[in-house]
Amino acid sequence: MIDDILGATSKSGVVDTAIGIYNNRGAAGAVLKATGRDIDETINLAITFDEETLQWSCQGTVDKVIVGSVQNAIIDALDKHFDNNQATTAQIADYLEKIARR
Repeated sequence: MIDDILGATSKSGVVDTAIGIYNNRGAAGAVLKATGRDIDETINLAITFDEETLQWSCQGTVDKVIVGSVQNAIIDALDKHFDNNQATTAQIADYLEKIARR
């Protein structure tokens, strides 16, 4: 994360804590990252911005949110696109890849 700070490396050398928000242009969510000498391990939080209230909301740690999103996509695929909610892992993977390409 420190590599992302613009300018000379001496600027990042004097901070106690560095915090950054990372997102892809047009994406609904972002990742808040924080690291520093008083933080035991790097913080990676999934956050979303509410345009109505102009506030950021934390959805949880990035790892848990990604796992939850994948699980939800699998459950949705089984419910809506496979007979009797049954499919092999290969069928689910193929279906999810097709969705991701759209």
